Amino acid sequence: FDRHRMSRLYPDADTPGRFIFEASIAPGKPAESETAEAERLGWLEGWLDRDRHCPAGYLIVDRRPIGRAETNVYGHDLRYWVACVEPVENPPKTGG
Repeated sequence: FDRHRMSRLYPDADTPGRFIFEASIAPGKPAESETAEAERLGWLEGWLDRDRHCPAGYLIVDRRPIGRAETNVYGHDLRYWVACVEPVENPPKTGG
């Protein structure tokens, strides 16, 4: 299961309510490939769905390669900062 082997999702300790998603690139899944990025975003959505995070959707706040000097316990290549979208309340109805 590529999602489990090639990515992980965890809460952002610096920003409550946000998450960090890390993913690996591999042959056939380069960092700038639209097809590979769609697959990685599918992994992100799978993690969010599994843990019941972001039911109204999410926004990728930032995405960048993980630098050599950064903590990278799992050896992933890309790091995304993810914020949940707040659910929209039904607006009050006006006359008509």
